[in-house]
Amino acid sequence: MRITLTSSIAGTVPHVYGDTDDIIDEVVWARVYGGMHYLTSGKHGVIIGRKVAQLIASDYFQAERRH
Repeated sequence: MRITLTSSIAGTVPHVYGDTDDIIDEVVWARVYGGMHYLTSGKHGVIIGRKVAQLIASDYFQAERRH
């Protein structure tokens, strides 16, 4: 799946990604290069984010269950 992100700011170049993992990698590395995080915190954040997304997808978007 090809993803292209553009900006309304003049002079910016569109970013083209092969998949969502490429976007995640760019965000993690940008935060490392920006001095906001270490690489390990970015990697752990990705793991936690994926677990949260799986939990939401498996529980929240299901038909209401009666207890």
